[in-house]
Amino acid sequence: MGEKNLEKLYNLEKRAKKNLFVTGILTFLFSPFGYLYTNRYWAAAITFFIFFAMVEEPDFEDIWGVVAVGGTIENIISVRHARDKLAIAQSSQTGNNPLPFSLIQNQLPLSPPNNPQPQSLELQILKAIKKQGEMTVSDLIIATELSPTIVKETLLKLETEQLICGYNRHSDGAVVYKNI
Repeated sequence: MGEKNLEKLYNLEKRAKKNLFVTGILTFLFSPFGYLYTNRYWAAAITFFIFFAMVEEPDFEDIWGVVAVGGTIENIISVRHARDKLAIAQSSQTGNNPLPFSLIQNQLPLSPPNNPQPQSLELQILKAIKKQGEMTVSDLIIATELSPTIVKETLLKLETEQLICGYNRHSDGAVVYKNI
């Protein structure tokens, strides 16, 4: 893995570890501080410039209210997306080259108590499908407790590797997956 990719993943991990409540409060009260907290320096600079450029405007409160509310929502979404991307990067990694990220352990359900190591997402999905026989995407989302995006991408990967197959169930037409 290249040095640039490692740096991007490191920055992604730093943002993913940020507290959503603190991110929201800081961004709402004074947007540049919220963006600095989430390591988004360009966004902090832009909102800082907007703040000082607009202080003398008569409609400053209205404009800053839009920036505060919109920026708060956008910054919280950015942290959530960082968590999802990090989970995808961690779950798709294989081989002897482990990445230095620990956040994924907090998002993946742990294996049984006698084995403290978390299972890979692919293995969790394969075991769940084997246990149930066939499962829909929503069943798998409930079983893994991860976002739909992560589950769908993992299903696509497993289907590409010919470990599972997806088809429409005859009884109701729902798309279900089964092990091959």
